[in-house]
Amino acid sequence: MKYQFGAHARTIAIFQLLLSLLCFVFGVLTKVYGSDVPYLMDTVAPGIWCSVFALAAAWKVLSTINKPTYTKLFWSNVTNWTASFFQFFVVAIQVYSLTHLLIAGKDFQTTFVTYAFISVGLVTSFILLLICVHNAKKFGRLCSNANSADNPEYFNDMTAISADTGATLVKISVLAIALSIPAVYIAYGEPYDYTYLARVGAGIWCSVMSLVAGALCYKSVPTKNNAQITATFAFGIIASVFATCELGVEVGAAVQCLMYQGEYPEMQTTFQVHMIVSACAMYQLALSIFIAVTYGKMNEAMLAKVI
Repeated sequence: MKYQFGAHARTIAIFQLLLSLLCFVFGVLTKVYGSDVPYLMDTVAPGIWCSVFALAAAWKVLSTINKPTYTKLFWSNVTNWTASFFQFFVVAIQVYSLTHLLIAGKDFQTTFVTYAFISVGLVTSFILLLICVHNAKKFGRLCSNANSADNPEYFNDMTAISADTGATLVKISVLAIALSIPAVYIAYGEPYDYTYLARVGAGIWCSVMSLVAGALCYKSVPTKNNAQITATFAFGIIASVFATCELGVEVGAAVQCLMYQGEYPEMQTTFQVHMIVSACAMYQLALSIFIAVTYGKMNEAMLAKVI
């Protein structure tokens, strides 16, 4: 099947790639020049690590345009929605930081250079956010158009996508559990009395459901066993619910750490850990929904044959 990406798709992807690098540079500069400003939320440098997701999304789009397949369309959609989430977070932090400095900048003796880096970084991040959302919606439409009975490539790719999705979900779940265990242990220290969401450990117990759903998905692809298809469908739904809870709790924990990082600088590392787990939760949610929908269709077709 021939996919229609549009006349300027490659140009937009290259522009997204360059903006991601630019956001990374401005994140580093803001980190350096803003380190002497008390309670400046932007010193946690979200522009540095959030731009990595946008960079990966742009690279995936270019790879998809060069050699388009249904699998690459799907992953371009997922990576761009994830990048959009983190760019929105960056924009929100930079807006707060700039407003905070404009109100209380004289007390902090803020230099013009700090204002300039945050302002330019804000504009760059906002443009990058719009591009990520644009690409996510575009590749989502392409996936929807390709998901039809008239497209034989869709059915040929479904086995590869399901196996890849299951393996990826297992890896992401293991990463979320590995990061959450030390984060919860650290959160029971004295500086974390007010960051109660950091003690919940949502990345541990929620990721278990995603881990099971991913393992079932990977296992059921070669066998196509009816019982495994039904079980994968059920756990896909359960994992989606738990991933939603995980995302909400981890973002809340990150926000709480962010609020107190000025008073307790050691919370900057914990904040970044919780944001990485939030990224894992985003992927877990997207992949769990995909598994639930895919295996729901397979389960429906299986029941139709029985009847």
